[in-house]
Amino acid sequence: MVDCSGGGLGLHLGVYLPRTCQVEMIVQIPVAGAPPRPLKLRGRVQRVTMISRRPEYYLGAAFVTDDPGADAQVARLL
Repeated sequence: MVDCSGGGLGLHLGVYLPRTCQVEMIVQIPVAGAPPRPLKLRGRVQRVTMISRRPEYYLGAAFVTDDPGADAQVARLL
C-alpha cells in the first residue's frame, strides 16, 4: 500500500489489473500487544499506470461496498 484515504487505496503491484475490475483487499492493522487484525475491503480499480519494466504497476482503487459497517472499517484503517 502506497497511499490511503477515505475514498480508496493506492497500491504498488507486480500484477496488472484492468480498470473497473472489482478487487478484495486485505489489510493487516497493527494492534498494540496483539497480533495484527485483518481488514477486508472491497474496491474497484480506477486507474493503472505501469511504472517499471519489471513489470510494476501503480493502481488506484476506490472503496465500493454495500456494507453499513464499511465506513467504520475505513476509519479504523486511517
